[in-house]
Amino acid sequence: MQDGQQQGGGAPSNRSGRAPNKLVSAVRAWRRSWSLGAGGRRSPNQRDRRSGVRANGWAALEAIGGEKGAELVKTLQRLSPAFARLLIEQTYGEVISRPALSLKDRELATVAMLVALGDVPSALELHCVGMLRTGWSPREMAEVILFAAAGAGTRSFEAATAVAERVLAKDSTIGDALSSEPGRVPEDVRRYVVVLFDASRHADVLSALARIRACDGPPLALSDRRLVELARTLARGNERSQIAAHIERCLHAGWTREQLVELLMHTTVYAGWPLTLNALQPAAAVLERYTVRP
Repeated sequence: MQDGQQQGGGAPSNRSGRAPNKLVSAVRAWRRSWSLGAGGRRSPNQRDRRSGVRANGWAALEAIGGEKGAELVKTLQRLSPAFARLLIEQTYGEVISRPALSLKDRELATVAMLVALGDVPSALELHCVGMLRTGWSPREMAEVILFAAAGAGTRSFEAATAVAERVLAKDSTIGDALSSEPGRVPEDVRRYVVVLFDASRHADVLSALARIRACDGPPLALSDRRLVELARTLARGNERSQIAAHIERCLHAGWTREQLVELLMHTTVYAGWPLTLNALQPAAAVLERYTVRP
């Protein structure tokens, strides 16, 4: 009897000599049917879907990053076109453009996660710009940076406040958008810059938060602060015991089960699958109680 054959005409064995697990076989069949049409080619519907995903990805990236997003794609393309497709189609097209959580709310959570992760200035700068481009005020951005940096460690705190200071002080696009005089940063934004500058030099988050909150303009809403707390906790990874409590607080502040599940999916992009998997059990223990049963 030749290798790979079985008596009685049974299913062919795999290399280990055992028949493939039924679940594994079903997953493989699903993957083939999802990715390929008849004859091993993508169907027109699948090609249309991929084109739509790509368009959604480009739109989300442009809305968040503008020229900075385009520069990022060019850098990735120089390394590999597949690298750029990964960003546009999967990260932005499949995850970030999902409608259950708005781009504005995603940018709030993303900045909180990046601050909690530590010294990631390139990503943090892109998404500080993204917060402003999606409708958050400079005051709110500064407050999120300081609020998310609480307890993050001196180095992370200094790095985050320095990035936010640089975005507010030097980004001419932001200055133009907020000022009637192109190229000039408005006076109230200058005050936030000074607070962030002092905070980055002295690592005094409580004093900086008090100074920001004393500035003109509405502070972050309670519901937004609750989302920042949860996003910060998800990204740190060492506060697993607090995840359930933060999810409960978000639900009581008005966030829906669907939005919080979407935040967990979003976490895979910025904090990674390992930290997301850490959060699944405590998150599911709370969110499953809010599942609508048929």
